[in-house]
Amino acid sequence: MNETICTSPESKHSTSTVSVFLAFLACLSVCLWPYPDAGARGLFPVILAQSTLSLKHVIFDDKLQNNWSDGSVKCKLNPEYDEWIPNGAYALGATLEKGGALVFDRGIAMDIRGYSGITGQISGGKRGKQLVGICVIDFWGKYLPNKTGLDLRKYTRNGALPADDWTTFAVPFKDFGPLPRGIRAICFTNASGKAIDTFYMDDFGLTTAAMKSHTVGKDTRTTKGGNSGRPRKRGPVKVSYVFKDKAENGWQYTWSWGASLKPKLIAPGKAVLVARQEPFGGCACGRKKPFSTRGYGRLVFSINGGGRDDQKLRVVLFDKAGKEIREGSVNLEEGNFIEGGSISEDKWTTVSIPLKSLKGMNRNITKIAIINNSTGIQQFLIANVRFTE
Repeated sequence: MNETICTSPESKHSTSTVSVFLAFLACLSVCLWPYPDAGARGLFPVILAQSTLSLKHVIFDDKLQNNWSDGSVKCKLNPEYDEWIPNGAYALGATLEKGGALVFDRGIAMDIRGYSGITGQISGGKRGKQLVGICVIDFWGKYLPNKTGLDLRKYTRNGALPADDWTTFAVPFKDFGPLPRGIRAICFTNASGKAIDTFYMDDFGLTTAAMKSHTVGKDTRTTKGGNSGRPRKRGPVKVSYVFKDKAENGWQYTWSWGASLKPKLIAPGKAVLVARQEPFGGCACGRKKPFSTRGYGRLVFSINGGGRDDQKLRVVLFDKAGKEIREGSVNLEEGNFIEGGSISEDKWTTVSIPLKSLKGMNRNITKIAIINNSTGIQQFLIANVRFTE
């Protein structure tokens, strides 16, 4: 027997009524979106953070994760804010004094290759509209694009830190300018020139998702008026080479004790220096006329372990009288001087030493020495030795 299913006019009317009622609820939820108290605390559950980008590396979610720690300055931090949060158990609250910054510090630089930028959830708290900048500290300790940072408002969904609401922010790494492979810290700065009200963050980290750039080719400084849009002018970075395929600028590589330092051609017109050192032996690049370090901030060079990854090396500078500045030496394995944290046995990595970390150094030097700081024989390759800003 074939049954025919009939729909009565009354059932159609009932279905229509239900549809209208559901549509009304949906509209009411949208209308209530700007008023979180109506949703989060009673009438309808507000769906927060609905445009969150997928996190591939978590920095904060209920707590700091993946070896990130608090390095904040002039900041009252509440890492367990739980009154009204988008997800999980806790958000993070920060109250910044004048000149303060909320700083997420990793200590050893993190390799950011493969990540597109920084994203998370942010709320302006009771009042909102705080002027907050965002910058990163690179492997060498340099603030990018500057200490004030990019205007975070431009990277939020609605162009501001909202009052009593949460919004998503997404900042592409390319907007900070040319970045090295590693960053050591992420800073949220007080860019207002006075103390600002508490703002809140949650679900914060790095993503691989595509992001929109807001500052390419423009001035990235954060000001009360926002991004001026004027082209940012900057001269070439100041660099003075000690060795680049050959000794330059009056430097030579003939000084050594218990060691040898010889050039090796690795390609037409391309050379590196090969060092072999006995225990506590050293080799150096030097020059007869003292070199002035005025205007330079770092000693930088590339290094390759030459088949070994247990190198223990010390870098020492010599003053204009040719005497070793003992208190100004640094052990490479003890500081954040090596990109990635250690010398690779078969790959090139960068060493960057802030000159200010070389205590007691005067402005004029005659030698740069690398000393074997172990009881074993060391062999390694170095290249592109230079002083830079």
